[in-house]
Amino acid sequence: SGAPAFRVRFLGPVPPPAQRYWRGPVLHEFDGRSWRRTRGQAFPQQQVVTAGAAVEYQITLEPHDRNWILALDLATQWAEREAYRSFDFQLLAPRPLTELATFRLSSHTQYLAGFTLPESIRRKGLQLPQEGNPRTKALGRELAARHSRDPQAIADAMLRSFRQQPFVYTLDPPKLAENAVDEFMFDTRRGFCEHYASAFTLVMRAAGVPARVVLGYQGGELNPIGGYMLIR
Repeated sequence: SGAPAFRVRFLGPVPPPAQRYWRGPVLHEFDGRSWRRTRGQAFPQQQVVTAGAAVEYQITLEPHDRNWILALDLATQWAEREAYRSFDFQLLAPRPLTELATFRLSSHTQYLAGFTLPESIRRKGLQLPQEGNPRTKALGRELAARHSRDPQAIADAMLRSFRQQPFVYTLDPPKLAENAVDEFMFDTRRGFCEHYASAFTLVMRAAGVPARVVLGYQGGELNPIGGYMLIR
């Protein structure tokens, strides 16, 4: 969609393109076909260590009838009466945004988190349905054995396979049946970002590496006359 999602006015230097990721909902629960946000469960906050200078900005979101705020990853300062940060680093408003909403925020685009992952979050990040997608699960176990369960090596191997094997990015992929991730990974190999994110996360979990799907926007169009950035 080319419709505006939000506008941003930076109150200092504009971060480079690679540091313009606007973090949104985080999906932890997978039923074999669909990912969903966690609801009705409490998890501990995680330690965050930031580096570099903060990015100060004002964001104006179009109404979307949800409570998530698309903050520059990672939001580190906000008005407490207007927002809060969840255990998985989503910035959330107290109620759904049903009209145009403006927030003054600070973010650090360089940070480290999850040094010691709380056991409850670790379990959540490893949950897998007992049934479905057996070939993808087997691939995760195989990568874990081949790379001595080293999380970085497993992730690198998966990314290499997406780059080097005949996968195709397309907005018009073939329809998938019951074992959707298996069919994408081993049969069609054609899909858009959600196909790749779902497959990657499922493989990591099967390999014993806690993982979840993060949604958001990348980049934005800078309007030199108005002095703001438009994200569609």
